[in-house]
Amino acid sequence: LGEFNAIWRVPVAVSGTLGLGERGPAVAWVRQSLQAFGTLADGPADVDVYDAEVEEAVRRVQMQFGLLPDGIVGLETLLALSTRDQAGPRLARLTP
Repeated sequence: LGEFNAIWRVPVAVSGTLGLGERGPAVAWVRQSLQAFGTLADGPADVDVYDAEVEEAVRRVQMQFGLLPDGIVGLETLLALSTRDQAGPRLARLTP
């Protein structure tokens, strides 16, 4: 019931929504993120096609996070995918 700010890291190439038929570096990042979640089988790192297999893997991640499983990578799904980024950022408790 209040306000909050969310900070996360995604590659510069990732902007806007991504869906079936898209191509490019943003899709390659999505594929790598899905592989990190274990919802997409490992494959070549340079594949940049958003196909039916990626769409289904996105739906599985969306369901894990309680998001609408529409298979489209939008803002909330990007936030969910970025949680596997080992470089952070991470929540931390401040101690006085």
